[in-house]
Amino acid sequence: MKNKKETVSEEEIIEEAIKRMKILKLHKNAIKEFEQKRRLNKSILNMGILFWLDEKEEEMVKELEKKYNFMVYHIIHTLSNLGETYEILFISNNREEWFDEREDLKKRLRNG
Repeated sequence: MKNKKETVSEEEIIEEAIKRMKILKLHKNAIKEFEQKRRLNKSILNMGILFWLDEKEEEMVKELEKKYNFMVYHIIHTLSNLGETYEILFISNNREEWFDEREDLKKRLRNG
């Protein structure tokens, strides 16, 4: 008999997101706003500045969260000569993967 997948609460996902935000050393205001209001911030790569999402970006996040059943906790927006990209940082509902994902995040930061 297969084990039934354990349900993960929104609070647990938010706690996991905050752990990852601290690993990434995101600004304390971004962490506080996410924790208290679930308000997302985006970082503009190479500028070191935080912004709130605009309406288009908020809609994009809602669609992604609904489609893939995950919670976005931060966005990294990159502007370049070739265009713009968004890196969507998220937490899945699969708690069993969280430890490995945190360790991978730490490893990527160490290796640049």
